[in-house]
Amino acid sequence: MSDTNVKFLDLDEVAPKVGFAIKLKGQRYDGKEATVEDFINNTLDIQALGTKTTAKEEFDITVKMLMRAFPGLPETDIRNLTLSQIQAFVQFAQQNNGQDEVTKSAGDDAKAEAASEGNAPGA
Repeated sequence: MSDTNVKFLDLDEVAPKVGFAIKLKGQRYDGKEATVEDFINNTLDIQALGTKTTAKEEFDITVKMLMRAFPGLPETDIRNLTLSQIQAFVQFAQQNNGQDEVTKSAGDDAKAEAASEGNAPGA
């Protein structure tokens, strides 16, 4: 039997490439495209929250999801972010997880939005 008639998909060629990263405390953390397992775990975590959830429970889930998206990022560093930083981080991660190209404007847009709402440092 000849291989010329075999349809072939090389999944290694489809493998995600890092296309987004953050910098925190001078350290770069590359984001990774969500795997099916990440997606399922994120979905299960959100479903487990239910309708009567506390802000702490919501934040704990957000931290877990960010740690899945940015392996190696210390949990304590996420928990010690300011409100404007965590809002910008979550928005950035949601917009870029799985995308091939990242622009600096995502962070600039988040800063501009925070400033317009009076939540930016020095506002």
